[in-house]
Amino acid sequence: MTWWCPVNEARPDLLPASRRIAAPIRICVIDDHPIVHDGLRYMVSKTPDIEFCGGALSGPELEALLRTVSPDILLFDVNLNGEKSFALCRRIKDRYPNIRILIVSAFGDAHLLQKSIQAGASGYALKSVSMAELPSAIRHLHEMGTYFSPPLSDYVLHFLSRPSKGDAEISPRESAIIRLIGQGSTNSEIARELALSVHTVKFHVSQMLQQYHCRRRSELVTLAEHFR
Repeated sequence: MTWWCPVNEARPDLLPASRRIAAPIRICVIDDHPIVHDGLRYMVSKTPDIEFCGGALSGPELEALLRTVSPDILLFDVNLNGEKSFALCRRIKDRYPNIRILIVSAFGDAHLLQKSIQAGASGYALKSVSMAELPSAIRHLHEMGTYFSPPLSDYVLHFLSRPSKGDAEISPRESAIIRLIGQGSTNSEIARELALSVHTVKFHVSQMLQQYHCRRRSELVTLAEHFR
């Protein structure tokens, strides 16, 4: 006997894409502020395609939570526990490679951004993002694989385009910034002179201080002489 079932009941995967109901994006959060968890739950209650499936206030709570639920995206407060947060981020990514980690931070700091990417994060959202914008950020990360708040886009492009550690050279943009530092220009003045944002100038200066192991801006000027 041949059995027949309507395709929308027996095999929903065979429905045209326009008629399928996509599974909601499952999110978890680790943040030590309960108000953040409450805000996310409220946001999700108004957002049909996103599901809140758990929250944690600490690393041990998060690891226990992930043994019981399987989120698509983990919203991760990188300011939770200083440098140990990056070790936790790396550990979670190693154990659960399919979970995409969205770092949430109040600071658009170049050092934090670089450490986050190195720890396996797929995105970085500033806490200044409103609850109205967060669903779009979550969807973008889920669909495209990455998400970075717009003010950080220049940072990310610069980080990803940096030469390897063995390539010791100062780029033309860095050279221009160092030249202006040597003239006593502030970050704002450098930004105006080079038609950059102040955020981008700060990022370059911070990156150069870290990469070339300098403690002061003035040391970059001296260092640059060795690359000419």
